[in-house]
Amino acid sequence: MENEQIKSFDGSSRSKKASVWLKANPISKLFFCFLSPLFNKGLTEHLEVSDLHDILPEDAAQNLSEKLEKEWNKELRSASEDGQSLPSLRRAMFRCFGRQSMLLGLLLLMEEAVKVVQPLLLGGLVRYFAVGGSVPKSEAYLYAMGISLCALWLSIARHPYMYALQHLGMQLRIACCAVLYKKSLRICNSVLSYTPPAEILGLLTSEINKFDQAIIFFHYLWVGPLEALAIVILLYWYIGPASFAGCGVLVVLPFMQNLMGKCFTQLRQKTAVYTQERLMIIVELIRNIRGVKMYCWERMFTHLIGKARRKEMAHMKMTSVLRALNMAASFISARLVIYLSVLIYALLGNKMDAERVFVVVALFNVLRLVMTFFLPFSVQQVRDSRDIIKKLENFLLLEELTSRPLQTSSLHRCPHDRCIAIKDLTASWDKSSKSPTLNMITCTVGSDELMAIVGPPGAGKTSLLMAVVGELEASRGTVAVHGRLAFVSQQPFIFHATVRQNITMGSAFESEKYEKVVRACALKRDIDLLPHGDLTVIGQSCTELQKAKINLARAVYYNADVYLLDEPLAPFDAETARFLFERCINGLLGGKCRFMVTSDIQLLKFTSRVMILKEGEVIGIGSHNQLRTAGVNFTSVLEDEDEDLILLPVALPTSKYSSICSSQAGSILSLRTFAAVGSTDVETQPEMLQTSFPVMEEEEDGEYEDDESEGFSTYQGYFTAGGGILVFILLLFFNIVAQGAATFSDVWLAFWCDSNEAEEFALNGTRPFAQGFGLNENIYVYSGIVGTLAVFGLLRALLFFHVSMLAACNLHSTVFGKILKAPLCFFMLNPLSSLISRFTRDGVILDDLLPFTLYDFFECFLQVLGCLVVVAVFLPWTLIAMAALIITFFLLRIYYLQTAKDIKYLETITRRPVYNYLSSSLMGLPTIHVYNNQDYFTQLLYCHQDLHSSAWWLFLVTSRWFAIRLDMVCTMLVTIVSFCTIFTADSQSAGSVGLTVTYAIALFSYFQWMVRQSAELESQMASVQRMLTFQSIPSEAPWENESEKPPCYWPQHGIVTFEGVYFSYSPDGARTLRNVFACIRAKEKVGVVGQSISGKDSIPAVLFRLAEPKGTVRFDGVDISHLGLHDFRRKVSIIPADPVMFSCSVRMNLDPFQDHTDADLWDVLEEVQLKQALEELPQRLDTVLFNSGAYFSTGQKHLFSLARAILKSNRILIIEEPLPTNIDYRTDMVIQQVVRQKFQHCTVITIANRLSGIMDSDRVMVLVDGRIREFDEPFTLLQDDSSLFYKMVETSGGRRETEQLLDIARQAYLVRNAPDVTKGSSMYNQRSAMVGMGPCVSIGSDDLDIDDGNCETMV
Repeated sequence: MENEQIKSFDGSSRSKKASVWLKANPISKLFFCFLSPLFNKGLTEHLEVSDLHDILPEDAAQNLSEKLEKEWNKELRSASEDGQSLPSLRRAMFRCFGRQSMLLGLLLLMEEAVKVVQPLLLGGLVRYFAVGGSVPKSEAYLYAMGISLCALWLSIARHPYMYALQHLGMQLRIACCAVLYKKSLRICNSVLSYTPPAEILGLLTSEINKFDQAIIFFHYLWVGPLEALAIVILLYWYIGPASFAGCGVLVVLPFMQNLMGKCFTQLRQKTAVYTQERLMIIVELIRNIRGVKMYCWERMFTHLIGKARRKEMAHMKMTSVLRALNMAASFISARLVIYLSVLIYALLGNKMDAERVFVVVALFNVLRLVMTFFLPFSVQQVRDSRDIIKKLENFLLLEELTSRPLQTSSLHRCPHDRCIAIKDLTASWDKSSKSPTLNMITCTVGSDELMAIVGPPGAGKTSLLMAVVGELEASRGTVAVHGRLAFVSQQPFIFHATVRQNITMGSAFESEKYEKVVRACALKRDIDLLPHGDLTVIGQSCTELQKAKINLARAVYYNADVYLLDEPLAPFDAETARFLFERCINGLLGGKCRFMVTSDIQLLKFTSRVMILKEGEVIGIGSHNQLRTAGVNFTSVLEDEDEDLILLPVALPTSKYSSICSSQAGSILSLRTFAAVGSTDVETQPEMLQTSFPVMEEEEDGEYEDDESEGFSTYQGYFTAGGGILVFILLLFFNIVAQGAATFSDVWLAFWCDSNEAEEFALNGTRPFAQGFGLNENIYVYSGIVGTLAVFGLLRALLFFHVSMLAACNLHSTVFGKILKAPLCFFMLNPLSSLISRFTRDGVILDDLLPFTLYDFFECFLQVLGCLVVVAVFLPWTLIAMAALIITFFLLRIYYLQTAKDIKYLETITRRPVYNYLSSSLMGLPTIHVYNNQDYFTQLLYCHQDLHSSAWWLFLVTSRWFAIRLDMVCTMLVTIVSFCTIFTADSQSAGSVGLTVTYAIALFSYFQWMVRQSAELESQMASVQRMLTFQSIPSEAPWENESEKPPCYWPQHGIVTFEGVYFSYSPDGARTLRNVFACIRAKEKVGVVGQSISGKDSIPAVLFRLAEPKGTVRFDGVDISHLGLHDFRRKVSIIPADPVMFSCSVRMNLDPFQDHTDADLWDVLEEVQLKQALEELPQRLDTVLFNSGAYFSTGQKHLFSLARAILKSNRILIIEEPLPTNIDYRTDMVIQQVVRQKFQHCTVITIANRLSGIMDSDRVMVLVDGRIREFDEPFTLLQDDSSLFYKMVETSGGRRETEQLLDIARQAYLVRNAPDVTKGSSMYNQRSAMVGMGPCVSIGSDDLDIDDGNCETMV
């Protein structure tokens, strides 16, 4: 569906449909009848994006943005001419939308006036039923008609007004978003240092979206006080000074709520700290679950999460109490204001009559909503809007990008044979810094030259490219560029659109050229595997390798004269990198000027020249051979070690560097020092390791739900988690008593009024409620009822929020426990975002939103039920009408609900691309600036906005369609009740009529709010349903098996045997290992090699039982399948390819169970060369790391993994070699050296991605399609030129690299087979046994004896 939506940007997928609003007649627009065909279709099938209509002309994003931008430019000109005043975005917005808004404000004033008049008409109707009343029956009918017409007016006028207001808010949001986005495309890169893209994105999304809500309440800022003043005057007219008591409560109540709101905010801020801490740990846990399981850290995380959750819940308890008090105060105040006013009125000696009392009740109901909801909320919304507008103004006044060095005409002219000329360039990102980022840079790059930039991290390589493209302003010197410029950023820029749009990016599509670029950038197979080819929408969900390919393809397709390449090959494996360099950088771009940042040492020999940067200065420049002859050690250069470099001439003769490029470009065998594992035809399979884009979307709000989110089982599970059936029954009892007391308090008022009339006219027995009590008795009973209401209203609120908090806590604990014990395949089959959202999105809903919604719904439901019961008791004839109206309501709900869900879904999936597009494009501002594509990206935003606007508009009108029909149902009930009281006048009293009509009118607000909250509740209970489904997650094997505990010294030798092992990550998944038989001897060093799909990565999974293998795996003869997971996982050490670090102290990262002393930790840190770095930390070992140890480099994180392995001192060590792009040379050498020294007496199994690291191993295991094809000494395998291992070495690189690998294998073989094993050697632990002749070890579960035998027979 989403592909349909995006392809509609170029008009290929969506046929245009004229808006139904334009064809509708006035009556149809008034009642939204034009939507009937849509609802009819929604009953039988799901709505698609193709069902959306075109936006209204006045809603087009381009028109709205140009309109607002025009007014803002007027403000800028006015401020510039004035010189003193500042431009005001508020004035610009008012000139665009103010007139229409003020007209809508007048409609609101009329609506609120009708609300005030309706109680007065009620008084006239009640007066007809008063004993001795003088109102004729005809006038009573007029009063009943007036009440009905007021209800009809509120039904008819309210919803077109609300639609127009929300429509205006939508237009304001669209205009602001587009104007701000266009501004963001013009700001210079230096602005991003203090206004990061995340802050800009917040303005464009969450901040601007508040206008939708704010505009609804804006007019209550002036209508509310007028309405309140009119009601206070009327109240004084009816009951005199007694009205001040109730009004005083309503004045004080907002201030109390405001005070509680401040306390609530402070508590939420404190709670948010612990919530953030907990969520950060959970996110890190789920992202690194494989490492957590292998390290046996589950219990540590249970403790950390439990500790953070307890702190969080301690503050949440106080928050729940405040919420309960606030909700109870709102419920109690509704009757308290009436109670105080009536009580004082009666105590002042006034007689209670029904007309006066129920007019006052109805007026207080209106006033309470104004004083406690509309007016305070409008003040808050206006205050927030003012702050938002100020933020928008500040952003619109930010510095913009000025001139750009894209063409020679804008700068000094380059020499005729040079495309880039830099002279004495000095620049700094921080202009206040004394140390410039770049200092006196001078160089030129020829028109067909490939020049490499190298240097240690922080040398200024990327900053130099930024200066060339104009993102970094020069404080001194000049930069000249001749011709069109293309830029490949180090962080690939992908925006939310189709693959083709990401590559062409506004350029004309040429199929032949496009096909060449796709093939040269190794994208052909990726695109072929997509469901819609290159018209498939991509975004941030694609992998980093795919992003890097598209990023490069975009620059190549642009057909520029000058290419700036920032680490374009860094993310790729050797085979893909070689292909891209040969076919793309030195292929399609062979005759272009290329200025490339790289950290690949092997690549430098194929460049024309090399520039060496250090601390922002050029310390060497020349050809690769010249620099090598001058004594430059490129490895040291990249590792930030001091080198005395000779500054060579800036430029070489054109003929010389041209010949270098042309002679070497076609003879490249490899660009890296590691081998491609297996031979592949790069012509047909260049992207051997990345073959497809992920098609699974992250879980979002609004997706179709297959489960019944509001079914009985969901509520049962929720309340069971909240305390069980007994607590639920008690809660239900409190709710019934509280609402019953509230309803009965109004009934008693009617009884009181009628008894006064009966007493006054001595008509006992002729009317209902004829027998009454005295004043004191009435006051006592009334006070008792209100007191009961207050007590049980408070108790139910406290208990309700306690139950909700307990349910949230228990569900969180259950889900976390289930996830922690889930097998690894569960995490592989479910998107990471989906798992994390259980604790983030769903967790927040359960903690914060659901308790309020659930409480509010049940309170409103009981109020509606109370109203209907009262009407039915006093007017039994209305039962028939009520039954018909209730049936009508449910039919309407069924008719509306499915279509509404589809439209909400469409709104969600059309909103998502807008946010994704804004986010992605803001991250690629330098690229957009270089290609000068601001207009193209603005037009794309317009397309995204217009599509979302069509869905949002449909959401608005369908909501109004349902709401107006609900109000019409209520209007019919008010009409029936009003006239039915007259028809049954003989059996009615003034009190009963006032009570029933008042309750019928109150249904207007209660009923609408109940329906709204029921929809919200249904949406939020889906989170509970998702949490409950996690209870059925299968668990992996127990962590401990008390019946089979291995001895504490096991494994003593470190012998690993595989006996017929088959392995797959899931029961139904493909097997990655097949019939593996192998024996790895004690203290043996084994390297495992193979292609990426050979199954070599499954060896650690088998040894750690991350999934249950078939067959037998033994450590020292003990079958590990019979042991608890932690019992044997603790006995195996691992250095994972992806180092695992968490946001806790250094000590916890190293020794989470505190098994070692500080001295042990410092000794290990010194051995892995981390001691100095950690001694610089403020609290050393107790320093808390943030953002998964972001303080440390990737190489240092690998050294942490090595330190953990040393601390564990196990007999078996598994090393997963990272890709060379993920580890620096120095760290790799440290790891190899320490492993050789510290693990001489251990069994070491290395899962190799580079051949150089395992050439001196005792044996090498070659895997193909999950089977062992070769298993012998490296040198022995290399003697057979037909062996797979020989072919791997042969294709590992150039001739020199191959000879180096052969020499390492030869030397290791000679050392192992030398007569004297004690001769000095830095190789692995030497053994005198020849390959294939060592002892095979067979160990039973009861003994650790070594039997003679030949291990090779097992393979």
